[in-house]
Amino acid sequence: MPILFMIWKFSQPVLPKTYQEAVQYTKAINMKEMRSKLANGDEFVVYIGRESCPYCQKFVPNLALAIQKSHQTVYYLDSASDEKDEITAFAKEMDIQTVPNLSVYQNGSKSRYLEQGSSASLEEILSFLKHE
Repeated sequence: MPILFMIWKFSQPVLPKTYQEAVQYTKAINMKEMRSKLANGDEFVVYIGRESCPYCQKFVPNLALAIQKSHQTVYYLDSASDEKDEITAFAKEMDIQTVPNLSVYQNGSKSRYLEQGSSASLEEILSFLKHE
């Protein structure tokens, strides 16, 4: 019985306490990798944000829970990284107005994004990731 409890306990989604804990559920991506995936026409989900953004701080715990529940791979592009100028140019090119931004890319362009942004509930993020 204790082993069964341990398996159940470890399979439950964990609410991260910090921004850094939350983004550990994502996969870091840089602009070179991003451009390569776009050029290949890959379909992928990207979260763009930064730790210093209060709206991103509010958003990422629910994103982390949604990733755990959906088992969806979500890439993380840190808008405060050394590539911030290139990220800013990319955001302008893709018509990304604010962070946090959660978007799906396919066939070389942004196909859809989570319109609610930081105000999105866990259910809304899950639905977005599952494309419902």
